[in-house]
Amino acid sequence: MPVSRKRSAVVRALKAEGSTNKEIETELGLSAASVRRYLRDSKELKSPKILLIDIETAPAHGRFWQPFKTTIQHFQVTKPWFIICWAAKWFGEVDVISDCVTPQEALMRSDARISKSIWGLVNEADVLIAHNLVRFDKRKLFARFIQNGLPKPRDSRVIDTLTQAQKHFAFLYHKLDYLNKIFSLRMKDETDYQLWVDCEGGNEDEPLTLHEHQEALNYMMKYNKSDILALEDLYVQLRPWMTSHPNLGLYVDDNDPMCPHCLSKDLEEDGEYRTDVSVFPAYRCNSCGALPRGRKSKVSVEKRKGLLISTAR
Repeated sequence: MPVSRKRSAVVRALKAEGSTNKEIETELGLSAASVRRYLRDSKELKSPKILLIDIETAPAHGRFWQPFKTTIQHFQVTKPWFIICWAAKWFGEVDVISDCVTPQEALMRSDARISKSIWGLVNEADVLIAHNLVRFDKRKLFARFIQNGLPKPRDSRVIDTLTQAQKHFAFLYHKLDYLNKIFSLRMKDETDYQLWVDCEGGNEDEPLTLHEHQEALNYMMKYNKSDILALEDLYVQLRPWMTSHPNLGLYVDDNDPMCPHCLSKDLEEDGEYRTDVSVFPAYRCNSCGALPRGRKSKVSVEKRKGLLISTAR
């Protein structure tokens, strides 16, 4: 697991004050190995900033003649969509961060303020994680960033748990709540379409009171936060299967072999990984279960010179 920056800071502060490792163990309820790890990793490792994100958006409104097989033109749209709220969490830490529009902002369909607050987190992240991140969350966020006058955030690697689940498994459904249910993981809070209506202030012929509107927004933010916790569990469940997982070892200042998925050094050699022209040692991570491989070929230069490969057409 990535080093908890909060816990690491506490351990280092106690050590700086003169506490012995044993005293830190007793005060924080940690094992001797954990204390040594926090002290060692806080010096050697600067953990990558991995951000789990999720947004909730209001639907657009429009005028149309038929519900099926129709294309709604831009001039038929009467009200655009906007971000109702967002939730985020730094992986390895406890707190879920969130922000939500006010009832007044919802009536104005203005998400400029909360777009700015999540922009700072996205700009800081090394890796972004979401369910349907590539096709929904990231593109929606970027649309609001540019429309609200925010600059492009710095580049980050992405982990989309939806595309990873679809790539590696043939479940009946790949929705987050379905996957978490079959894996017995944390679930999202229950909700329905009416909540989205209420977050806009209710129906035009039956507007909500200010108190009712605020209650709906509060519940939406609570639902959004539960989505993040469910996402985190699903990410950990799928992580060892992700063959395109970003190499987290590139973000730390350490030359020892470590798992590219979780940075654990608890690795054991487990067979070989073969390409068409080379063979590499394969490893199993005893912390997260991933199967990384080494980068040094076990095939001699002389052998590689004589290898032929099939032609691609």
